[in-house]
Amino acid sequence: MKKKKMIAALLAGTLSLSILTGCSESSTSDTTEDIYEETTGQLIPITEGNPINPGQGETPGTAQPVSGLDTSAYNGIFGSFQTGYDQSSGVEVVEGFVPYGWTMETAVNWNTADMSYPGQATVVFQSPDGQATVIYQSSAHYEFSWDSMGQVDEPVVDTVKRVKKQPYMTADEYISFFMDNNFSTDHTLLYQMEQPQELVDYVNGNLDTMITSTEQQLQMVNSVPGNTMGNDWTLAGAEATVGYRQDMLNYDGITYYTESMAVNYACEIFYDAQVYQLTFDSWDNDFIIMYAATSQEAFNEYYDYYQMIYENLAVMPRFVYLIKAYSDQLWAIRLDAQNTSNKEFNDMLNDYSGATAADRFTESWCDVITERDSYQTLDGEVIKTPHDEGTMYQNGDEYYYGQPGSEPTGWQELPTL
Repeated sequence: MKKKKMIAALLAGTLSLSILTGCSESSTSDTTEDIYEETTGQLIPITEGNPINPGQGETPGTAQPVSGLDTSAYNGIFGSFQTGYDQSSGVEVVEGFVPYGWTMETAVNWNTADMSYPGQATVVFQSPDGQATVIYQSSAHYEFSWDSMGQVDEPVVDTVKRVKKQPYMTADEYISFFMDNNFSTDHTLLYQMEQPQELVDYVNGNLDTMITSTEQQLQMVNSVPGNTMGNDWTLAGAEATVGYRQDMLNYDGITYYTESMAVNYACEIFYDAQVYQLTFDSWDNDFIIMYAATSQEAFNEYYDYYQMIYENLAVMPRFVYLIKAYSDQLWAIRLDAQNTSNKEFNDMLNDYSGATAADRFTESWCDVITERDSYQTLDGEVIKTPHDEGTMYQNGDEYYYGQPGSEPTGWQELPTL
């Protein structure tokens, strides 16, 4: 069978339907025994060993770049850091660890339909043979409401209020929503993964902050001078959810084995105007990341590569700042346009052409993922690995993660933090 490459094309920052277009020699009727141990449901670890003839043909004591090595002689992971940029503003969006031979593509969809997150980044990593893909997508905001008169929102992009109306979903439900809207509704849950406790604690801490902030804002609204009608806004509930699961996804005639993680935050607000009540859900998907492979064998083969990618994926604060600044600008325009027509409002929104922001960058949500080691690079930065069975080595701007003693000649071992 002729193999097709998995295409990492992006359409205006949204997922192209052609992202998952790789194919494998396996049929869609394959079972999952190669991925899971039947009695425990746990992933079978990837078999690792010593390199085959490591350092063959090298000059002793001389460190060669990856381009000068026979990488097939090493069972570890070579790679380097790359930065993804927004093409319209020139701002750095993400910094990612890209395994040797892999590609990383970044695109931002600027869309004023979501005034809270008017820019959404999509980052796609793809293996050289097209059989493994990692997809990351940044935050999105949704709203939904219903009132005592029986009026209920419909799922839609509200072009007047500039919000996306969608019934609330947990993070697990959002993973299904993501697959439904970008690839196919033909997917089957294989396994609910155990949620990393560090991530759960981190998310719950953010939830506590969100509750405090929301209650303070509602108190300010209720105390506005002139509120003599007894109108009252109260926080009826709030929650944060983590989705972490593996699925089998059928798309374009190919069966993909996937692992996905997502985090959602939500609050429910109740408005009581005595003769009229309104219940309002405001919720965000903080991020979603999905690893997809075209076969069980590819899933196992590239799993450690996927872990290296998501452990070291950092969203740049310049991009975060730009999103916030743009959002603040849109809300200011909305307030200024209270007495203008919707056409004038839309004309003002369409004037946006990009911006600049802060200079520094920081680490992303991946800091809280469990089971990783951190190493200090030769230039004082930090690089992370998915588990403690290997060792990290560096040669200039290139890195190698593998079994102790399996590094290329002359590469320097990095200290753990």
